[in-house]
Amino acid sequence: MKTTKLNHPHIKLQIAYYIANGYSQHKIAKALGTSQPAIFRMVHRDDVQAMILQEEGKYLERIKIVLEETINNPQVKARMQKKVEKMLFDF
Repeated sequence: MKTTKLNHPHIKLQIAYYIANGYSQHKIAKALGTSQPAIFRMVHRDDVQAMILQEEGKYLERIKIVLEETINNPQVKARMQKKVEKMLFDF
């Protein structure tokens, strides 16, 4: 993929999403058919940096929701209570 193709908004957003979700630049480059240095250059552009920050915020919100759902799940609460009791009594 030529660098000019990397300038398309949907490709920039895809790069931002992958970076925000922990993908390596090498894996992103391979998926997009380009080089890691080309991804490096894109990641350090101001517009892509802003997109990465937005995607990181979305990622953190998803994690927050999953954690809240997990904490509020009665089965999870029961398992955690048993583990805490075991830790306390084995101390």
